[in-house]
Amino acid sequence: MENLRKSLLQAPIRFYRRLAQNIEHNGIADPSARARLGQAQIDLGETINEIGMVEDSIINFEQARDNMAQVVREVPGVPEYRFLLARTRCFLANRYDKASRPDDARKAFEQAISDYEHLARANPKDHKYRANQAEALQLRADFLWDHGDLDGSRRDYLASVAIGAALILEYPDDLEVMDKHASSLNNLSILIGEAGHGPERTRTLAESTALRQRLVAATPANDPRRERFLSNLGSCYGNLGTAHLDDGDLDEAIAWTRKALAIQDEQIKKHPNSVDYLERVGANHVVLGHLEFRTGHLTTARSELEQARAYLEHLKHIRPGDAVFRTHLADCVGLLSDVEIES
Repeated sequence: MENLRKSLLQAPIRFYRRLAQNIEHNGIADPSARARLGQAQIDLGETINEIGMVEDSIINFEQARDNMAQVVREVPGVPEYRFLLARTRCFLANRYDKASRPDDARKAFEQAISDYEHLARANPKDHKYRANQAEALQLRADFLWDHGDLDGSRRDYLASVAIGAALILEYPDDLEVMDKHASSLNNLSILIGEAGHGPERTRTLAESTALRQRLVAATPANDPRRERFLSNLGSCYGNLGTAHLDDGDLDEAIAWTRKALAIQDEQIKKHPNSVDYLERVGANHVVLGHLEFRTGHLTTARSELEQARAYLEHLKHIRPGDAVFRTHLADCVGLLSDVEIES
């Protein structure tokens, strides 16, 4: 599938290259034409990035950034141009990070967040700019976390959560606002957990979970976003199970892990060969088997672990060389042995 994917993407790559060349050769002095060129270069960069050509995608995003920066200098009063520049800088920050260029990534994030702040101040009635400012802060928080700056990461998560909380009050029915705010809360909870603040972590996760529940309830069955919202809700349930386990509350840990599995078992029926779903459902059955074993419910523990083994064996068949999946399976088999010995 990898080779087929690369082959299929060659056509849009050729299209965007021709489009960029045509715009460049016809009226590049016009700011609107230069903005169209910037958008074409962004689209090309995203398509190239899809097939793993990070350095080539960086070249296109840098060209888009330079074009949009010139447009903003020439026509500073058009918000959409600065918005496109900010998005380009966020794209670049992500790609710089992938290319092991953290200093360039840090600078690009700083410029993007500054652009969004400018847009939010200048256009207070358009909540799109504040929402994207919150998202950019979350992306930089993820980046800082990955690079060991936990204080900076927590600062950005808290800033993102503050913007999201204000937007939720103003736009309580906006699903995208709700989704982004729930994501910021979830990530913040994980960071809080790593710092050892268990009760605060559980409270933050509970707030994220409540938003995820509202999202799923408000999204029609035919909305393509519903599957993603449902998957995120299952992850929140699983995270709450882990949080309660760390707090020493085994009954709550079991209850939330079962809720996660109820969602994930349904998803695996629709997508029986999805690697992501197989790993989640297999790992959670292992967790639940372990919890039931700790509470002395050996028959239930055995049942959960047997289900986990079936999913993980299937996963090993799909990805035989993946060490992480084999580790999950080894843990599962080890726990099954413990259950049999205890029995």
